[in-house]
Amino acid sequence: MSVIKRLLDKNLPMMPANSVAAGIFMLTIAYSLICPGSSVIPSKNTTSLDLSNNQLIYLESDIFNNLSKLEILKIDNNNLTLLPRYIFNGLEKLKYLTLSSNRLNHLEPSTFNGLSKLKYLYMNKNELTTLPNNIFNGLEKLEDLYLNGNGLNHLEPNTFNGLSKLIRLELEYNNLTTLPKDIFNGLEKLEYLSLSSNRLNHLEPSTFNGLLNLKHLWMEDNHLTTLPKDIFNGLEKLEDLYLNGNRLNHLEPNTFNGLSKLIRLELEYNNLTTLPKDIFKDLEQLFYLGLRYNRLNYLEPSTFNNLSKLIRLELEYNNLTTLPKNIFKGLEELKNLDLSYNRLNYLEPNTFDDLLKLNGLNLEKNNLTALPENMFKGLERLKYLELAHNRLNNLNSGIFNNLSELTRLNIGSNHFTTLPRGIFNGLEKLKVLFLNGNRLNHLEPNTFNGLLNLMKIDLSANNLTAFSKDKFKGLENVEILI
Repeated sequence: MSVIKRLLDKNLPMMPANSVAAGIFMLTIAYSLICPGSSVIPSKNTTSLDLSNNQLIYLESDIFNNLSKLEILKIDNNNLTLLPRYIFNGLEKLKYLTLSSNRLNHLEPSTFNGLSKLKYLYMNKNELTTLPNNIFNGLEKLEDLYLNGNGLNHLEPNTFNGLSKLIRLELEYNNLTTLPKDIFNGLEKLEYLSLSSNRLNHLEPSTFNGLLNLKHLWMEDNHLTTLPKDIFNGLEKLEDLYLNGNRLNHLEPNTFNGLSKLIRLELEYNNLTTLPKDIFKDLEQLFYLGLRYNRLNYLEPSTFNNLSKLIRLELEYNNLTTLPKNIFKGLEELKNLDLSYNRLNYLEPNTFDDLLKLNGLNLEKNNLTALPENMFKGLERLKYLELAHNRLNNLNSGIFNNLSELTRLNIGSNHFTTLPRGIFNGLEKLKVLFLNGNRLNHLEPNTFNGLLNLMKIDLSANNLTAFSKDKFKGLENVEILI
């Protein structure tokens, strides 16, 4: 069985040459060293060495000499600013190297020479602003490369040459404004690429050429205003695309063409005012579409055509005043639809007719003054309905008929003075009812009859002055706010 040695001594400036037994295979030295020499390093049989969480400010060039069996090397959470040239020479079996959370500001071109078996390289949270061309050349087995949290402002065209087996590349939280043409060409096995939280303001049309296996692409929180036509062409395996938090004000009609396996598309927090006709037509597998916090003021009737598997659609915080007839036609799997915080003042009678599996519908914070009769017809699976903060002053007595699964209904902060008799008939599963912030001055007898599962009703901030027992008959165990 392997011998494991762990040394923790906060007052240890240097380790004596004879302090480590020859049989050690795994060694952890933490919270101790400032300037270790080769005397600190154990025998040639060591397979795992952890020097993280020290105060290392430099490493001697021969510190890892003779550790030909080393497979894991951790030097993260130190104060290193540079690494000696060829420091890792001879570590031919090394598979895992972490240098994260240091202060590295420069790397020699030959830093990683000879690490032909390296699979995981962590250099995140350093102070690197540039990387030498071909810095990773020879790392033919590298699968994960973490460069996030540096100050990178430029990448050489051949930075990632030779990384034919790379699966994950993390470049988020840097200062990149542009990327060289074909920068990722050759990374045929790449599945995860994160470019989020940079300062990207432009992308070349061929930026993602060759990424045949890419599944997840993060580009949120950059400065992009437009995207080149066919920028995602060839990314046939892409499943997640994050473009939220940019400055996009326009999308080309064919932007998402060919992304037939896309499952999640996030376009939130941009400056989009309109969307091209049929822009999502190829996204037949999409289940989440985020468009909230844009400036959308109009939607084409065919905007959501072919999104037959869409489950969640986020349209809140836009400037929509109306919705085209049959705008949601074909969204048979949709479960959550959020249209809150728009400027909707009118809805077509059949707007939601095809949403047979809808669980949640949010229409709060709009300018609705009335709702068409049978507005919610067919929404038999609806559980949550939010209509608060509109200008509704009247409801058809059968407006909520057939909503037998509804558990939460919020019609607070409207202009109701009375409620029609039998307005809540059939809502046997309703648990929470908000009527607060209206102008109610009268309640019909038996208004709440049949609400067998009601747990809470909020009637506060109305003009109600007198309550008779028949108003709350059967609600003895319900929390009533007045």
